[in-house]
Amino acid sequence: MHTNAADILVSPTGNDSCDGITKPVATLTMALRKVRETRRLKDSADTGNMTIHLQRGTYYIYEPVFVRPEDSGTKIIGDDDVVISGGVRLCGWKKEGKLWVAEVPD
Repeated sequence: MHTNAADILVSPTGNDSCDGITKPVATLTMALRKVRETRRLKDSADTGNMTIHLQRGTYYIYEPVFVRPEDSGTKIIGDDDVVISGGVRLCGWKKEGKLWVAEVPD
């Protein structure tokens, strides 16, 4: 994948404390924040066509993702097998009688 300095990388194994340029952030929300921050701090001619690159994997979202008017012109592209899920991963399944049960996080 070819990226420019105005591009933001996102990976399910990323970290939102990273810059999104040399190391990927973890969430689409943080990538949009990085795009907005870059546009505020740099000449708009350099940042007009920014792209958010979603790398392969599942992205769990726990709150709405807001795409605002100032995000206009930002492309969001993904590798094959990108899933954005509003679901919650359930772990710790236990069999109780004939049923399988798991705690549902808040």
